[in-house]
Amino acid sequence: MSNDMPGGPMYQQPMYQQPMYPQQPPPAPKKSNNCLIWSLVGCGVLALLVVILGAIGANKFGKNVQGMTGGVSSATQKIMTVRTAINDYKQAHKGKYPPSLKEVIDADTYSYTKPDGQTVTVEYKAPKPDDPDDIIVARYFTSEIDVPMIDQQQKIYICLLKDGSLIQQQDARTPLRIK
Repeated sequence: MSNDMPGGPMYQQPMYQQPMYPQQPPPAPKKSNNCLIWSLVGCGVLALLVVILGAIGANKFGKNVQGMTGGVSSATQKIMTVRTAINDYKQAHKGKYPPSLKEVIDADTYSYTKPDGQTVTVEYKAPKPDDPDDIIVARYFTSEIDVPMIDQQQKIYICLLKDGSLIQQQDARTPLRIK
């Protein structure tokens, strides 16, 4: 049988290429779970921090939203009454707007008290015939939101436009920091 044939003698490394000492397997890793434990503790602390900050934020902004929703629904009902009164006046006076709302609406519609005790009065300005249809004719203030992180104050209004549509308007004021 020749050395080239299958089943011939097995190839052996020359002596100078064989290791002088027996190879040892690498040491087994330590069975320590400290890294896993600290990772889980860190994630737990982070989750707890997120929950606490979320509760604080919900409490702070929840009060603003509660005050806003009561004001929006009352203001929407009132502004719809104002719209009806203005339309009735316009029909009776050849398309002209009333000079004042006190002539066409009752005192309960002209002003009302919000759930927080604040009295709100309708703001009205009769439009000119050449004013655009999207000009504000009447509006009620509904709520104010303070955003302390950016030192911003937002005011929310329910508005009646000249074309008769109702919108919610948000005015935001942020002081400029000029150095």
